[in-house]
Amino acid sequence: MSVCVFCRFHYYILAVQWSNQILLQYTYVSVLLLVFISLYMLLFLHKSSFERSFLEVNKCFCTCTKCNPFPYRCREKKYDYYSLPKTSVVIAFYNEAWSTLLRTVHSVLETSPDILLEEIILVDDYSDKEHLKESLENYVAGLRKVRLIRANKREGLVRARLLGASVAKGDILTFLDCHCECHEGWLEPLLARIAEEESAVVCPVIDVIDWNTFEYLGNAGEPQIGGFDWRLVFTWHSTPEREQKRRKSKTDVIRSPTMAGGLFSVSKKYFDYLGSYDTGMEVWGGENLEFSFRIWQCGGSLEIHPCSHVGHVFPKQAPYSRSKALANSVRAAEVWMDDYKEIYYHRNPHARLVSSSSWNFNRIWFQCNNMKCFFVFISPETFSQTE
Repeated sequence: MSVCVFCRFHYYILAVQWSNQILLQYTYVSVLLLVFISLYMLLFLHKSSFERSFLEVNKCFCTCTKCNPFPYRCREKKYDYYSLPKTSVVIAFYNEAWSTLLRTVHSVLETSPDILLEEIILVDDYSDKEHLKESLENYVAGLRKVRLIRANKREGLVRARLLGASVAKGDILTFLDCHCECHEGWLEPLLARIAEEESAVVCPVIDVIDWNTFEYLGNAGEPQIGGFDWRLVFTWHSTPEREQKRRKSKTDVIRSPTMAGGLFSVSKKYFDYLGSYDTGMEVWGGENLEFSFRIWQCGGSLEIHPCSHVGHVFPKQAPYSRSKALANSVRAAEVWMDDYKEIYYHRNPHARLVSSSSWNFNRIWFQCNNMKCFFVFISPETFSQTE
C-alpha cells in the first residue's frame, strides 16, 4: 500500500534532521548525503499522487477519538442530488506552492459529486513563480472542469475572487483557499442548506492541517463559531448555550456571528444582490468581518454546517500582505457599526489617523438593521466585552 504524500513529506523532514546530526561529525559526507536526500525526496513528492482517500487521512493523520470529521448522524443524511444546485468552486492564489495548490484542486475533483460540481476556477493573482506559469497551464489543461484565469496585475484576495465569480457558471459560488483539502461529503451539506434557504451563507468546519508536518489534526469536539474583538480582529469561540438550545439536532447548522472568510458557499444570485465583496477593500484583511456584518444586518444568515469538513493549512506567513488590513477595518466600522465604531476607535486610537475611502452602501434601500440589532440578537457576547 502506497504511503500518502504528506507522510512522505514528513519522512523527508526526518531525513534532513538525521543528516544534520551527521553534519556535526562528518561534514563532507553529510553534505553530499543531504543534497542527495533533498533531490530525491523533491522528485518523489513531485511525482506523487495529489489524491488520497479518507482512509489515508485517518491512517496518516488521525486517531478516531481525536478527530472524526464525519459523525454517524451526518453519514446517515440522504440527499436528492438531482434537486441540488451546482456550484462553481473559486480558488484564488498568489505564488502558492505547486503541491498544496494542486492537492486542493484534486481534493475538490475527487470528493465532489460530478453532478454537483459545475467547475473549478483557479484565479492567478499575478504570481511570478515559474512553476505557476506554463507548467501550471499545461497541467490544468489535462483536468476536467478546471479553468485557469489570470489577473493582469496584483488585485489582492478580494478582487481576485471577484474576478473568478464574474465568470462562474454555477448557481452557487464556493470560495476556497488555495491550501485546503476536501473530504467525502463536504459539498452536499453546503448546497442542500442553500437550496433550503437562499439567503444562507454557509461555511464548512475548518479542520487543521499542521504547517510543519502536514499532520491532519482535525477539529475535535463541537465546532466553534466566529466572533471578533473590539480591534475588529476575527476570533474563534465556543458555541453559546443559547445556540445549542436552538438546534434540534447535532446535524443542524450553527449560526455564527462572523466567518473566517476563506471557505464558504453562497448563492450567486444572493451574493450579487448583497453587492458581492466591497471592492474598496484592499489586498486582504477585514473583508470577512465586513461581509459578515452585511449578511446579518441585511436579512441573511451566516452559518457553519457541522457535516461539512475541509482541511486547511494555516501558513506561518500569509501569502497576502496585511498592510491594508487596518484601513479595511476602518472602512467596515464606518459603514456598519454606527455609534459603536467609537468603541472601536477607543480601543484603536491610531485607527482614527488612517485614511480610508467610504462606501456608499444604501442600507435603507436594502432595509438593513442597525448594529444594535446585531449585538442584541446575533452576538450579545461581543458587546459584553465592553462592560
